[in-house]
Amino acid sequence: MKKILIIILLTVVLFSCAKKTVLKESSVSEEDLYNRAFEQYEAKKWGKSIDLFQKYIFSYPANKRTESAQYYLADAYYNAKSYTEAIVELEYFRDNYKNYNLKKDASYKLALCYYKLAPSYQFDQTLSKNAINEMREFLQKYPESENKQEVDSLSRILISRLEEKKMHTGDFYFKKRDYISAEIYYLSVDLNNLSDGYRDALIMSLVNTEMKLKKYDDAEKNINKISETSKHYPKAKKILDKIKKNI
Repeated sequence: MKKILIIILLTVVLFSCAKKTVLKESSVSEEDLYNRAFEQYEAKKWGKSIDLFQKYIFSYPANKRTESAQYYLADAYYNAKSYTEAIVELEYFRDNYKNYNLKKDASYKLALCYYKLAPSYQFDQTLSKNAINEMREFLQKYPESENKQEVDSLSRILISRLEEKKMHTGDFYFKKRDYISAEIYYLSVDLNNLSDGYRDALIMSLVNTEMKLKKYDDAEKNINKISETSKHYPKAKKILDKIKKNI
């Protein structure tokens, strides 16, 4: 009997505490909730600020502060390096709100999120392509941005990565002795978009492939594209000597 009474008393106490907590939460004003969320944001307590901004947006979806709450929510995810979640919130902000400066910053960080998620050339490059598209859109819409040079530079890195993927796909086929497929991939690489460190390596790979295919005239033309100061030049010159001696 005593046990039953104790259980009943504990249940009443817990229910009373829970009720007080609910009343306390519901008694927080719109302004207080926003300020609490922003205080956590300024303190760089990203997890807590995310929870509070989400609660604010859910409670006040059409308030005068909802726009900035949505921006800070997205930015908190970005600063927490939760880039996948940040992309969702940044895209929502960009597509649904009008503040020019905040939209510009959201577009900038959206491009950076895709860049940070973009994998190395060995993997699927869908995220790299998405990042490039976001960067191009940003540069087109905000040509006056102070982040223009950074975004342009990062875009070039990703474009070069796409070309590197073609090059390494060519290497894959060369190793399999599928020289026709290797040549197709090597020729598809845009040298203008390939980083300098890969340029001569690509040309040498193409030359080796053309030698296997007995396309000696093409191989000779490509060898002449390699600078005498390149580390690949000694090997290229040996191949050129073979061609001139008709192998």
